[in-house]
Amino acid sequence: MIDPAAARERLRETVGELFQAGLVTPTGGNVSVRTGPEEFWVTPATRFKGRLVSSDMMRVDLAGQVLEGEGLPSKETPLHGSLYRARPDVGAIVHAHPPFATLFGLYSLPVQPVTADAVSFRDLPTVEFVLPGTRELGRRVAEVLGKETAILLRNHGAVTVGADLRQAADRCHALEETCRLLLLARMLGESPASIPEPLAAALFMIHTRREEAERRIGRGAGEG
Repeated sequence: MIDPAAARERLRETVGELFQAGLVTPTGGNVSVRTGPEEFWVTPATRFKGRLVSSDMMRVDLAGQVLEGEGLPSKETPLHGSLYRARPDVGAIVHAHPPFATLFGLYSLPVQPVTADAVSFRDLPTVEFVLPGTRELGRRVAEVLGKETAILLRNHGAVTVGADLRQAADRCHALEETCRLLLLARMLGESPASIPEPLAAALFMIHTRREEAERRIGRGAGEG
């Protein structure tokens, strides 16, 4: 597992990156990284995402009890705890408010496998609206997400998970870009061509194996 000092700094860097990309809002959205079987670091509540420092991050257990840090952890800490309990393979979580992906959730639009990145989201689930910050939201997201790597939250945003922060953030970027391209295609008035399912499945397998290889040889050095 990533060491605590590195966890705080990488968490700060990841939030800053997502903020600059417009995927989290000044005070909306939250990110976490697991540092042990029963604990994780999460972004704080109500702080401006563009000016977070490492010491702002909060260490909590899976029940949301604060173990280290000043202030309050994100109100969506129960969501993160529920996902870590349900998915031992998950090492990091991004809950973002990406505009295009959020629109897909609002209108129940299908995510077609139109690019190599998009094949990862062809079975993208959506969870119906649940009050933010509640344990019920965490329970429902964990249940509907299953073994997938991303989920849309209707009227709310999206969640992506990964083995480490880099993978969870990359998936958030890829999901938003996929939804952006598909919405642009709809503006042209014609349905875009999809990658045939056998090839989409093969691409997905290639992506999965490549990510595993990159982690083994050090892309996520210090994060796994």
